[in-house]
Amino acid sequence: MGSSNGISTDEEFINKIRKIILQHITNDKFGTNELAEEVGLSRSQIHRKLIKASGKPVTQLIREIRLEEAFKLLKEKKLNASEVAYKVGFNSPAYFSKCFHEYYGITPGEVGKKEPLNRKKDIEPVSSKLINIFKSKTVAVFIFVLLIVWIVYHFAITQNNRENGLNPFTGSENNYSVAVMPFINNTGDSSLNYFEFGISELLINSLSKSKELTVVDNQIISEVKSDLSGWGKAGKEYGLHKEMAKRLMVKLFICGDYMLEDSVFRINMKIIDSNTGKILKTKHVDGEKSNIFFMADTLSSDIMNYLEIKSLKEDNIPEYSGFVTTTSPEAFRYYIMGLERFWNFEPSVPLFRKAIEIDSGFVSAWFYLSIHFASIGEFEQSRKIMEELYQRKEELSVENRRLVETTLSYYINKNPYIMIRYFKQRIEAEPLSRTYLLWLAAVYRSIEDYNSAISVFKRIQKLNKQLGDWNNQYFYNRYGYAYEKLKKYHKAEKIYMAGLKLFPNSSALTYRMAIICLLRDNADKANEYIEQYQKNFPFPNESMVLASTGNIYYEAGYINEAEKIYRKSLQMRLKDKNEIDTNNPGNNLYWYYAVLGKLLILQDINVEEGMKCLHKAKELSYSGYAEHPFIMGFIGVGLLKQGKYTEALDTLKIAYKNVTGYNHKFQTLIEKAEEAIARQENK
Repeated sequence: MGSSNGISTDEEFINKIRKIILQHITNDKFGTNELAEEVGLSRSQIHRKLIKASGKPVTQLIREIRLEEAFKLLKEKKLNASEVAYKVGFNSPAYFSKCFHEYYGITPGEVGKKEPLNRKKDIEPVSSKLINIFKSKTVAVFIFVLLIVWIVYHFAITQNNRENGLNPFTGSENNYSVAVMPFINNTGDSSLNYFEFGISELLINSLSKSKELTVVDNQIISEVKSDLSGWGKAGKEYGLHKEMAKRLMVKLFICGDYMLEDSVFRINMKIIDSNTGKILKTKHVDGEKSNIFFMADTLSSDIMNYLEIKSLKEDNIPEYSGFVTTTSPEAFRYYIMGLERFWNFEPSVPLFRKAIEIDSGFVSAWFYLSIHFASIGEFEQSRKIMEELYQRKEELSVENRRLVETTLSYYINKNPYIMIRYFKQRIEAEPLSRTYLLWLAAVYRSIEDYNSAISVFKRIQKLNKQLGDWNNQYFYNRYGYAYEKLKKYHKAEKIYMAGLKLFPNSSALTYRMAIICLLRDNADKANEYIEQYQKNFPFPNESMVLASTGNIYYEAGYINEAEKIYRKSLQMRLKDKNEIDTNNPGNNLYWYYAVLGKLLILQDINVEEGMKCLHKAKELSYSGYAEHPFIMGFIGVGLLKQGKYTEALDTLKIAYKNVTGYNHKFQTLIEKAEEAIARQENK
């Protein structure tokens, strides 16, 4: 409905809003709340009303009005781009330049030189636009069809992405801000001064393509440098660049020089942290002057990869920095997603493999792929992965080679103190890395030094207060387990409950809570957790859910109940004709025989029957992998109990050889077998 003067109500409202925004144009803090207060509406009311009237949210409208005023001021040529940015309410010239380019298709410095490629029209009420558009039935039909096509396409892409589960992260609005300073001419030839801004312009053009980076326009940098002309004395370049970065409000700045020796043209580059002044990276390229474009591309590619990974690391909390061994942002994205899944007991292999496919020298991805296979009992595969990587050690950096050599040595020589020493050194270098601390605690756990493990877990807890809660179920699971082994059940429960607040559907944490409740004789509460565990169990197989529930009772010391459950689950599995995945231990028939045989032997219920179960498990396991370490280990225990000490020792040594790394239980059993043989020989 229109007003008496022929102007629609929507137009009156938009004009009123525009007038208010223009009154506060210089105030960078003027936003939705302030506008709502001026208009006399609530935040939600003004949002709904403006969407209805213009089709735009409040923040977009305010930004566009600021940019339109900026365009007018730039055309007058009385103020430079930085001054205009502040004049229209942008507190960062870099962000202003980015928004301006997105809105007009040209940089602020190009106003008056180039026509805007996509100049936006004044805001038109939605009602008016709809009337004008739908005057043409042809246009209306075309738009309708286009909309349907877009919806179908968007749905298909979204569905495909969900099914594959392999989508890299995309850039965020909080981009990394970077300024590329003019490069210094150190050739001694003033005719080459044009390279000062020429090199930086080439780098800016390339870096601006990145979604993770916000790069300051060369025109703005030139204006800021002009304002600081007093800094431009010999030897003062670093101070000038630092002051420019401060005024531009960027996180990092890139600077450098170029020189000419004989026919070799060299460009030197540094990336510097604006706040600390720390040099983060240096790089140089050599070539001929005629190859300046190729040299700039080489530099910008290296810079872009470094900065995108740095941006992703900071977006995804400091502990990832500890294992970053790639220069490919795409590989790093897959690695981050794989790491998130790995720490939360979710499938991670496809993501690590994708990262390796992109960068075959990505040591961190290889490392976690190996650890994954070790965690599910595929020790042979785990070791092969590290051996394969070791064959390429000459291609690796010194630090990466050291990680591979240390890990492989640990796998083969079974010396946990090699890893303890390595992780302690890495923690000294990177004290904020919760990942290194977690691995150190894991090694302490492997030697059953639970007090040392807890002291490391406490350090992680302190970092959580500083850095925020860690999205890592493994931390809470292993931290609580350390207290559990020391029979400090109250403290274990407290840790598990803290984890469940972050991961309420975690089957791993509900599993441990069920055990704690049974250990504390709280059967009712234990049953609640068991029900929750069964509900969230990762494999949709009834016999597997039941057998895993048996593990809860076994760990809590309810041996009779565990035995009944194991026997029942085995019978269920034998009746199950469906083919079950054999690639994951626990899903194949051998596992049911193994858990029952282990219980019968370790608890002295029926060693003979237990041995039969384990030999059956050995026969079935891993499609012919006849030396499964844990099955062999339990057979070794059975042989010890049968008094067959020499055979037991040989079996236990084979089992231990096939485990990646140190295993305290195997080590103890081997010593026990050796002592038994010695006693037998001394009789």
